[in-house]
Amino acid sequence: MKVIKALGFFLLTVILFIGIVYPFSAVPKRFEEKARAVTLERVEKGSLAVKDNYIEDTVRSAVLSNLNDTFKTAFCISAAIAVVIYLLSLRAPHDCGGINWFNPLGIIFTLGATLLLGVVLGLLLKHYAARPEVAGFMAIVNSYTKDLTFSEDRIFFVLIVPAVIEVVFRCIMFSYLEKIHFSAAIVLDTLFTGAAVYIMFASYEKWAGTTANAAVCAAIAAMIVAFTESVITSQLRSGIPAVASHILLVYGSGYIGGIVNNGSFTLPLAIGALTGLLALMVFLFTVLGRKFSVLSCDFPFTRHHKRMHEWMDSSRPLFKKKSGKSRKKAKA
Repeated sequence: MKVIKALGFFLLTVILFIGIVYPFSAVPKRFEEKARAVTLERVEKGSLAVKDNYIEDTVRSAVLSNLNDTFKTAFCISAAIAVVIYLLSLRAPHDCGGINWFNPLGIIFTLGATLLLGVVLGLLLKHYAARPEVAGFMAIVNSYTKDLTFSEDRIFFVLIVPAVIEVVFRCIMFSYLEKIHFSAAIVLDTLFTGAAVYIMFASYEKWAGTTANAAVCAAIAAMIVAFTESVITSQLRSGIPAVASHILLVYGSGYIGGIVNNGSFTLPLAIGALTGLLALMVFLFTVLGRKFSVLSCDFPFTRHHKRMHEWMDSSRPLFKKKSGKSRKKAKA
Protein backbone atom coordinates (compact mmCIF):
# COMPACT_ATOMS: atom_id res chain seq x y z
CA MET A 1 0.00 0.00 0.00
CA LYS A 2 2.84 2.39 0.87
CA VAL A 3 4.50 1.71 -2.49
CA ILE A 4 1.27 2.42 -4.38
CA LYS A 5 0.78 5.63 -2.40
CA ALA A 6 4.36 6.72 -3.12
CA LEU A 7 3.92 6.01 -6.83
CA GLY A 8 0.67 7.97 -6.84
CA PHE A 9 2.30 11.05 -5.36
CA PHE A 10 5.27 10.73 -7.71
CA LEU A 11 2.82 10.62 -10.63
CA LEU A 12 1.18 13.78 -9.31
CA THR A 13 4.63 15.39 -9.19
CA VAL A 14 5.30 14.46 -12.82
CA ILE A 15 1.89 15.82 -13.89
CA LEU A 16 2.60 19.03 -11.98
CA PHE A 17 6.04 19.31 -13.60
CA ILE A 18 4.58 18.92 -17.10
CA GLY A 19 1.90 21.48 -16.32
CA ILE A 20 4.53 23.96 -15.13
CA VAL A 21 6.90 23.75 -18.09
CA TYR A 22 4.37 23.31 -20.92
CA PRO A 23 3.34 27.01 -21.18
CA PHE A 24 6.96 28.08 -21.77
CA SER A 25 6.91 26.38 -25.16
CA ALA A 26 3.21 26.62 -25.98
CA VAL A 27 2.70 30.35 -25.29
CA PRO A 28 5.62 31.65 -27.45
CA LYS A 29 4.60 29.27 -30.23
CA ARG A 30 1.02 30.49 -30.04
CA PHE A 31 2.21 34.11 -30.22
CA GLU A 32 4.38 33.33 -33.26
CA GLU A 33 1.46 31.67 -35.04
CA LYS A 34 -0.76 34.66 -34.31
CA ALA A 35 1.90 37.12 -35.53
CA ARG A 36 2.35 35.10 -38.71
CA ALA A 37 -1.40 35.01 -39.38
CA VAL A 38 -1.67 38.79 -38.90
CA THR A 39 1.29 39.40 -41.20
CA LEU A 40 -0.05 37.10 -43.92
CA GLU A 41 -3.44 38.79 -43.75
CA ARG A 42 -1.83 42.21 -44.09
CA VAL A 43 0.25 41.06 -47.07
CA GLU A 44 -2.76 39.53 -48.82
CA LYS A 45 -4.78 42.74 -48.43
CA GLY A 46 -1.90 44.91 -49.63
CA SER A 47 -1.35 45.78 -53.26
CA LEU A 48 2.42 46.18 -53.16
CA ALA A 49 4.82 43.29 -53.71
CA VAL A 50 7.00 42.29 -50.75
CA LYS A 51 10.32 40.56 -50.53
CA ASP A 52 10.49 36.82 -49.97
CA ASN A 53 11.88 37.17 -46.47
CA TYR A 54 9.48 39.96 -45.45
CA ILE A 55 7.05 37.66 -43.66
CA GLU A 56 9.75 35.81 -41.69
CA ASP A 57 11.52 39.04 -40.75
CA THR A 58 8.28 40.65 -39.61
CA VAL A 59 7.24 37.65 -37.52
CA ARG A 60 10.74 37.43 -36.03
CA SER A 61 10.69 41.11 -35.12
CA ALA A 62 7.25 40.77 -33.47
CA VAL A 63 8.40 37.75 -31.43
CA LEU A 64 11.57 39.49 -30.20
CA SER A 65 9.88 42.78 -29.33
CA ASN A 66 7.24 40.99 -27.24
CA LEU A 67 9.43 38.20 -25.84
CA ASN A 68 9.53 39.44 -22.24
CA ASP A 69 5.77 39.97 -22.10
CA THR A 70 5.23 36.57 -23.73
CA PHE A 71 7.25 34.81 -21.06
CA LYS A 72 5.56 36.78 -18.30
CA THR A 73 2.27 35.44 -19.65
CA ALA A 74 3.71 31.91 -19.76
CA PHE A 75 4.80 32.26 -16.12
CA CYS A 76 1.32 33.35 -15.00
CA ILE A 77 -0.35 30.50 -16.91
CA SER A 78 2.16 28.04 -15.42
CA ALA A 79 1.30 29.23 -11.91
CA ALA A 80 -2.42 28.94 -12.61
CA ILE A 81 -2.01 25.37 -13.89
CA ALA A 82 -0.05 24.44 -10.76
CA VAL A 83 -2.82 25.78 -8.51
CA VAL A 84 -5.50 23.89 -10.47
CA ILE A 85 -3.55 20.62 -10.22
CA TYR A 86 -3.06 21.18 -6.49
CA LEU A 87 -6.78 21.79 -5.94
CA LEU A 88 -7.73 18.73 -7.99
CA SER A 89 -5.32 16.60 -5.94
CA LEU A 90 -7.27 17.60 -2.80
CA ARG A 91 -4.17 18.35 -0.75
CA ALA A 92 -4.68 20.07 2.59
CA PRO A 93 -3.18 23.57 2.91
CA HIS A 94 -1.70 22.55 6.27
CA ASP A 95 0.22 19.59 4.89
CA CYS A 96 4.04 19.49 5.09
CA GLY A 97 5.41 22.37 3.06
CA GLY A 98 2.05 24.12 3.29
CA ILE A 99 0.80 27.12 5.22
CA ASN A 100 1.96 26.06 8.70
CA TRP A 101 3.10 28.08 11.68
CA PHE A 102 6.64 27.12 12.65
CA ASN A 103 9.15 27.46 15.48
CA PRO A 104 10.22 31.15 15.72
CA LEU A 105 13.84 29.97 16.06
CA GLY A 106 13.55 29.00 12.40
CA ILE A 107 13.46 32.68 11.45
CA ILE A 108 17.07 33.10 12.61
CA PHE A 109 18.25 30.11 10.57
CA THR A 110 16.21 31.20 7.54
CA LEU A 111 17.74 34.69 7.56
CA GLY A 112 21.25 33.32 7.99
CA ALA A 113 20.80 30.71 5.26
CA THR A 114 19.37 33.33 2.88
CA LEU A 115 22.37 35.62 3.34
CA LEU A 116 24.89 32.80 2.92
CA LEU A 117 22.98 31.38 -0.05
CA GLY A 118 23.14 34.75 -1.78
CA VAL A 119 26.86 35.05 -1.07
CA VAL A 120 27.53 31.55 -2.45
CA LEU A 121 25.59 32.30 -5.64
CA GLY A 122 27.26 35.68 -6.04
CA LEU A 123 30.75 34.27 -5.60
CA LEU A 124 30.04 31.42 -8.04
CA LEU A 125 28.75 33.82 -10.69
CA LYS A 126 31.71 36.13 -10.12
CA HIS A 127 34.23 33.28 -10.27
CA TYR A 128 32.84 31.93 -13.56
CA ALA A 129 31.82 35.31 -15.04
CA ALA A 130 33.98 34.75 -18.14
CA ARG A 131 32.12 31.60 -19.16
CA PRO A 132 29.50 32.14 -21.91
CA GLU A 133 26.87 30.22 -19.90
CA VAL A 134 27.17 32.65 -16.98
CA ALA A 135 27.31 35.73 -19.21
CA GLY A 136 24.23 34.53 -21.09
CA PHE A 137 22.38 33.83 -17.85
CA MET A 138 23.14 37.30 -16.49
CA ALA A 139 22.10 38.87 -19.81
CA ILE A 140 18.68 37.21 -19.61
CA VAL A 141 18.24 38.21 -15.97
CA ASN A 142 19.21 41.81 -16.77
CA SER A 143 16.79 41.90 -19.71
CA TYR A 144 13.95 41.29 -17.24
CA THR A 145 15.18 43.49 -14.41
CA LYS A 146 16.63 46.52 -16.20
CA ASP A 147 13.33 48.43 -16.00
CA LEU A 148 12.51 47.80 -12.35
CA THR A 149 11.92 51.52 -11.85
CA PHE A 150 8.30 50.81 -12.77
CA SER A 151 6.33 49.69 -9.74
CA GLU A 152 4.48 46.95 -11.65
CA ASP A 153 7.70 45.26 -12.77
CA ARG A 154 9.27 45.64 -9.35
CA ILE A 155 6.31 43.93 -7.70
CA PHE A 156 6.28 41.19 -10.34
CA PHE A 157 9.98 40.29 -10.28
CA VAL A 158 10.84 41.01 -6.65
CA LEU A 159 7.68 39.72 -5.00
CA ILE A 160 5.44 37.64 -7.27
CA VAL A 161 8.03 35.57 -9.17
CA PRO A 162 10.03 34.31 -6.15
CA ALA A 163 6.86 33.77 -4.10
CA VAL A 164 5.18 31.75 -6.87
CA ILE A 165 8.31 29.66 -7.48
CA GLU A 166 8.49 28.68 -3.81
CA VAL A 167 4.75 28.04 -3.50
CA VAL A 168 4.83 25.75 -6.55
CA PHE A 169 8.02 23.85 -5.77
CA ARG A 170 8.40 24.01 -1.98
CA CYS A 171 4.73 24.05 -0.98
CA ILE A 172 2.89 22.06 -3.63
CA MET A 173 5.56 19.77 -5.10
CA PHE A 174 7.27 19.21 -1.76
CA SER A 175 3.88 18.26 -0.30
CA TYR A 176 3.65 15.44 -2.86
CA LEU A 177 7.24 14.21 -2.61
CA GLU A 178 7.34 14.30 1.19
CA LYS A 179 4.78 11.50 1.17
CA ILE A 180 7.45 9.27 -0.39
CA HIS A 181 10.17 10.22 2.14
CA PHE A 182 11.49 13.52 3.46
CA SER A 183 14.99 12.88 2.03
CA ALA A 184 13.46 11.96 -1.34
CA ALA A 185 11.50 15.20 -1.20
CA ILE A 186 14.68 17.25 -0.78
CA VAL A 187 16.59 15.49 -3.57
CA LEU A 188 13.76 15.11 -6.08
CA ASP A 189 12.36 18.59 -5.46
CA THR A 190 15.83 20.00 -6.15
CA LEU A 191 16.15 18.00 -9.38
CA PHE A 192 12.65 18.89 -10.61
CA THR A 193 13.31 22.57 -9.91
CA GLY A 194 16.58 22.49 -11.86
CA ALA A 195 14.94 20.65 -14.77
CA ALA A 196 12.02 23.11 -14.90
CA VAL A 197 14.29 26.16 -14.85
CA TYR A 198 16.50 24.59 -17.53
CA ILE A 199 13.50 24.07 -19.82
CA MET A 200 12.23 27.62 -19.19
CA PHE A 201 15.59 29.24 -19.99
CA ALA A 202 16.25 26.93 -22.93
CA SER A 203 12.89 27.92 -24.39
CA TYR A 204 13.72 31.60 -23.92
CA GLU A 205 17.08 31.15 -25.66
CA LYS A 206 15.41 29.30 -28.52
CA TRP A 207 12.91 32.08 -29.20
CA ALA A 208 15.48 34.82 -28.57
CA GLY A 209 17.87 33.16 -31.02
CA THR A 210 20.83 33.09 -28.60
CA THR A 211 23.31 30.22 -28.25
CA ALA A 212 25.01 31.03 -24.94
CA ASN A 213 23.46 27.97 -23.27
CA ALA A 214 22.48 30.06 -20.26
CA ALA A 215 20.00 27.34 -19.29
CA VAL A 216 22.84 25.30 -17.79
CA CYS A 217 23.89 28.12 -15.47
CA ALA A 218 20.26 28.88 -14.59
CA ALA A 219 19.58 25.24 -13.72
CA ILE A 220 22.66 24.98 -11.46
CA ALA A 221 21.75 28.22 -9.65
CA ALA A 222 18.15 27.03 -9.29
CA MET A 223 19.23 23.70 -7.78
CA ILE A 224 21.47 25.43 -5.24
CA VAL A 225 18.54 27.63 -4.18
CA ALA A 226 16.09 24.70 -4.28
CA PHE A 227 18.28 22.46 -2.11
CA THR A 228 18.70 25.15 0.54
CA GLU A 229 14.99 26.04 0.58
CA SER A 230 14.00 22.35 0.62
CA VAL A 231 16.14 21.70 3.70
CA ILE A 232 14.54 24.69 5.42
CA THR A 233 11.06 23.47 4.44
CA SER A 234 11.74 19.91 5.62
CA GLN A 235 13.01 21.06 9.00
CA LEU A 236 10.32 23.63 9.76
CA ARG A 237 7.57 21.68 7.95
CA SER A 238 6.29 24.91 6.44
CA GLY A 239 6.57 26.59 3.06
CA ILE A 240 6.34 30.10 4.53
CA PRO A 241 10.09 30.41 5.39
CA ALA A 242 11.10 29.36 1.86
CA VAL A 243 8.79 31.96 0.32
CA ALA A 244 10.15 34.69 2.59
CA SER A 245 13.73 33.54 2.00
CA HIS A 246 13.48 33.69 -1.80
CA ILE A 247 11.87 37.14 -1.72
CA LEU A 248 14.62 38.42 0.58
CA LEU A 249 17.25 36.82 -1.66
CA VAL A 250 16.00 38.77 -4.67
CA TYR A 251 15.18 41.99 -2.82
CA GLY A 252 18.54 42.02 -1.02
CA SER A 253 20.65 41.12 -4.07
CA GLY A 254 22.21 44.57 -4.07
CA TYR A 255 23.29 44.31 -0.44
CA ILE A 256 24.55 40.75 -0.96
CA GLY A 257 26.47 41.93 -4.03
CA GLY A 258 28.29 44.42 -1.81
CA ILE A 259 29.35 41.62 0.54
CA VAL A 260 30.55 39.56 -2.42
CA ASN A 261 32.61 42.43 -3.84
CA ASN A 262 34.22 43.57 -0.58
CA GLY A 263 35.98 40.24 -0.11
CA SER A 264 34.42 39.35 3.25
CA PHE A 265 33.92 35.76 2.11
CA THR A 266 35.82 33.34 -0.04
CA LEU A 267 33.87 30.72 -1.98
CA PRO A 268 35.02 27.74 0.17
CA LEU A 269 34.25 29.69 3.36
CA ALA A 270 30.77 30.67 2.14
CA ILE A 271 29.93 27.11 1.07
CA GLY A 272 31.24 25.73 4.37
CA ALA A 273 29.27 28.27 6.40
CA LEU A 274 26.03 27.54 4.51
CA THR A 275 26.52 23.78 4.83
CA GLY A 276 27.33 24.09 8.53
CA LEU A 277 24.27 26.25 9.20
CA LEU A 278 21.96 23.80 7.43
CA ALA A 279 23.55 20.87 9.29
CA LEU A 280 23.07 22.69 12.60
CA MET A 281 19.45 23.32 11.68
CA VAL A 282 18.89 19.62 10.98
CA PHE A 283 20.58 18.68 14.27
CA LEU A 284 18.51 21.11 16.36
CA PHE A 285 15.07 20.61 14.82
CA THR A 286 15.31 16.89 13.97
CA VAL A 287 17.67 15.32 16.52
CA LEU A 288 17.25 17.54 19.58
CA GLY A 289 13.67 18.45 18.63
CA ARG A 290 12.62 14.88 19.46
CA LYS A 291 13.91 15.26 23.01
CA PHE A 292 13.17 18.92 23.77
CA SER A 293 9.78 20.28 22.76
CA VAL A 294 11.09 23.84 22.63
CA LEU A 295 13.28 22.80 19.68
CA SER A 296 10.56 20.93 17.78
CA CYS A 297 9.63 22.31 14.37
CA ASP A 298 6.13 23.35 15.43
CA PHE A 299 6.79 24.76 18.90
CA PRO A 300 4.69 26.43 20.36
CA PHE A 301 1.98 25.43 17.86
CA THR A 302 2.06 21.69 18.62
CA ARG A 303 -1.61 21.39 19.63
CA HIS A 304 -2.73 23.35 16.59
CA HIS A 305 -0.71 21.14 14.23
CA LYS A 306 -1.96 17.97 15.92
CA ARG A 307 -5.54 19.12 15.51
CA MET A 308 -4.95 19.97 11.85
CA HIS A 309 -3.35 16.59 11.10
CA GLU A 310 -6.19 14.76 12.87
CA TRP A 311 -8.62 16.72 10.71
CA MET A 312 -6.65 15.84 7.56
CA ASP A 313 -6.49 12.13 8.40
CA SER A 314 -10.11 11.67 9.40
CA SER A 315 -13.62 12.80 8.63
CA ARG A 316 -14.06 14.32 12.05
CA PRO A 317 -14.92 18.04 12.26
CA LEU A 318 -12.08 20.41 13.02
CA PHE A 319 -13.68 21.82 16.17
CA LYS A 320 -15.68 19.17 18.05
CA LYS A 321 -18.26 20.14 20.64
CA LYS A 322 -17.50 18.52 23.96
CA SER A 323 -20.27 16.53 25.58
CA GLY A 324 -21.49 17.37 29.08
CA LYS A 325 -19.52 14.50 30.61
CA SER A 326 -16.37 15.53 28.77
CA ARG A 327 -16.69 19.11 30.02
CA LYS A 328 -17.16 17.94 33.62
CA LYS A 329 -14.19 15.63 33.28
CA ALA A 330 -12.06 18.43 31.86
CA LYS A 331 -13.02 20.73 34.78
CA ALA A 332 -12.17 18.01 37.30
